[in-house]
Amino acid sequence: MNHSTQALEMRKPTLAKMDWVKGLFRFDLAGRVSHLQELQTGNTSFVVSLLLFAALIQICALFIPFIAWFTWPYLVFACVDILNTQKPSWRLAPKLLGKRILALKSQLSVAFSLFLYGALGLLMFRVIADLIQRISLPVGVLPNEMVALLPYTLSEAICLLFIGASSARYTVSLEDPLSILSKSLMDLVLAPISFLILVTLQTIVIAPLAIHISLALKMPVLSTFLGHAPFILIALFWSCGQIIKTSASERT
Repeated sequence: MNHSTQALEMRKPTLAKMDWVKGLFRFDLAGRVSHLQELQTGNTSFVVSLLLFAALIQICALFIPFIAWFTWPYLVFACVDILNTQKPSWRLAPKLLGKRILALKSQLSVAFSLFLYGALGLLMFRVIADLIQRISLPVGVLPNEMVALLPYTLSEAICLLFIGASSARYTVSLEDPLSILSKSLMDLVLAPISFLILVTLQTIVIAPLAIHISLALKMPVLSTFLGHAPFILIALFWSCGQIIKTSASERT
C-alpha cells in the first residue's frame, strides 16, 4: 500500500464526519437560508415580498375557523414553485402567487393532494393537542398561561412544519403524495436543530408574549395576529428553503 492510499484510508473517518455535518447543514437553518439565496441570487427583495404576501394571506385565513389548515399547503406549494422557476421583480410577487394558485384548477390531482395535506394537518393538530392535554405537567414548572396554551401552540407548530415540509417536497417532485409524507417526516428528523428551535420559539416565546401584549393593551384580537404571524413567516422561510434532490425525470 503506497503513501497516498494510506493517507486516504486515514482520512476516511474525517471525510465521513464532514459528509454527515454537511448533510445536517443542508437541512437546518443556515442551509435553508443559503438555498433560498442560491435560488434567487441578487433577488432577495422578491423572496421577502413573496413570503410576506403569502404569510399575510395565511394570517387572514386564521380568522375563519379551520380554513387556515387548508390554505397553508397551497401557499407553500405556490411559493416553492415560484422560487424554483422564476426570478421576477418583487412587485410581481402578489400577481404570481395568485396566478400559481389559480392554475391549480387545471391540476386537479395536485389540488386534491394539497387539500388532503390540509385535512391531515388539521387531524394531526387535534390528535396531538388532545394527547398533550392528557399529560399532567408538574405544578410550577411552567406559568399557568403557558400550560393552558401548550397543547395548541406545540401541536400547531409541529403540524405546520410537517405539512410545510410535505408541500414543499411535493411541489418539487410531484411524487405520490403518500410517499412524500414519510420523506417529510425524515426531513424533520434530519433537521433537529431548526425544528426544535422553531417549535420552542413558538411555544415558549411567541405565543405567551402575544397573550401578555394583547391583555396589556386590552385587545384580545391582537393575540391571534401576534401569536401566529411571526411563526407563519418563519415557517414559510423554513419550508421554502428546504433542499430537495430530484432525479432527471422529476420536476425541478
